[in-house]
Amino acid sequence: MSPLQRRHPISALASSMNRMHWLMKALMRRGIAEPTQNPRFRGDDAPDQLCPLSRALDVLGHRWLLLIVRELMIAPRRFTGLQRALPGLSSNMLKDRLERLDDLGLLEVKAIRASSKVYCLRGAALYLRPVLGEIAAWGVGWMDCVGADAHFSPAWMKWWFSFWLDEWEIVQPLSLEVHVDALVFGVELRPPAATVQEGPAPHADAVLRITGDEVRRRSTGALITGRHVGGDEALAATLRRIFPFLDVALPSAAGPSRHRGRERSYCQLCPLSVALDLVGEAWTLNIVRDVSIRPQTFSALLANNPGLHSQLLSKRLSKLRRHGLVNKSGEGRGAGYEIAGVGRSLNRVFIALAYWSLWEMPPAKGPDWFLNPEWMINWYRIHFRPEASAGWSICCQQYAGAYALWVSVEDGRLKTGVGEAPNPTCVVRAPLSVWLDASMSETYAMMAFARGWATYEGAFHHIMVLYTMFRFPGRAPANEARIFRATG
Repeated sequence: MSPLQRRHPISALASSMNRMHWLMKALMRRGIAEPTQNPRFRGDDAPDQLCPLSRALDVLGHRWLLLIVRELMIAPRRFTGLQRALPGLSSNMLKDRLERLDDLGLLEVKAIRASSKVYCLRGAALYLRPVLGEIAAWGVGWMDCVGADAHFSPAWMKWWFSFWLDEWEIVQPLSLEVHVDALVFGVELRPPAATVQEGPAPHADAVLRITGDEVRRRSTGALITGRHVGGDEALAATLRRIFPFLDVALPSAAGPSRHRGRERSYCQLCPLSVALDLVGEAWTLNIVRDVSIRPQTFSALLANNPGLHSQLLSKRLSKLRRHGLVNKSGEGRGAGYEIAGVGRSLNRVFIALAYWSLWEMPPAKGPDWFLNPEWMINWYRIHFRPEASAGWSICCQQYAGAYALWVSVEDGRLKTGVGEAPNPTCVVRAPLSVWLDASMSETYAMMAFARGWATYEGAFHHIMVLYTMFRFPGRAPANEARIFRATG
């Protein structure tokens, strides 16, 4: 063999490792080999985190997975259809992600013919629309991160109209016909919701014509005036209120990109993919969650996230600081990391992911759990209503299983902490599972006291008033108290 034909030893090693990887996947599919946890997402010896956000990220945190869900929300698709809709996604990775969705019970595979299959969502995946909506709404502010060569699909606009609207602004029926390149669909607004239908609207009050080039060149807000709605400025203003994304400036074709270095990007002109470019990688949202509670040191972040190694943490923090989501104060080992103003707006994303995990997903199984008490008090900080607490002075000591925390409200100001309260006016004791379920539903909290699952000391009316100072999601988890019953 000539020197020109001889393979480089590193190239030969990489080729052998690649063949071994696909051999192991084939053995696992046949049940011959047992799969292990992916150390990129959680260490093999790391306990599960007793946090609904972590549970949701364990399910949805794999690259490309949420974008596949987005495409299947638009319409059921074949394998080749998903490949065309997601340039840059290899067939092997697409197959792996579809298998993962199927294993989780989120995917239904329908056989049309002997050699043709159609994939569609089922189960808890059908309730992911609000989650994707909150992520996309946050990603809108980062649309100028996308370069001029970003991929755009007209079908994404149909998805935007179907989920991304302010239902409170729909006060009267309205019919809209939307043309995006060759795609035509109708949007029927009937209080208090909107529905998207295939084909032109029979009696459209307005016609909106958008092309992919226009989306890249100028703001969508300019597209609903003039010839698109017959010059009716009042109707144009109504559409802007109902569909907030119509008032968002998208990047120009020659605009600079905010991505720096060699960061991975989906390179799609869609706010969902832009948000996932920034915070969709493994452990990123876990880090943002911790620094949003209070400033954290590097070692504290490692301790709060078992399985996250220092090299990956350093890489994630560098990216978050580069995009202004996290600030660093100090140098050396005592340096602290705290959430920046832009990062605080991710609270709505945290809420949507946590509620989806609690309502729709079965509990994660595992003998060991890791729980940081600060994750529990973060619930109070996110849901606090200052306007409902004016004039009140209440300090409540809470014992959730083996964990102690306190909540103090002083004339519209909220203070929380872990441990013993200085001078509590009331004390609540409950098992951890009851506390977690009561934090999701005011009705369940009252039932816990009525049935003796939770006990109290001091003024009971202070406890009742305290519950009115926080926003509840409106319903109890689908599995009620059984969600975390294994943790007792």
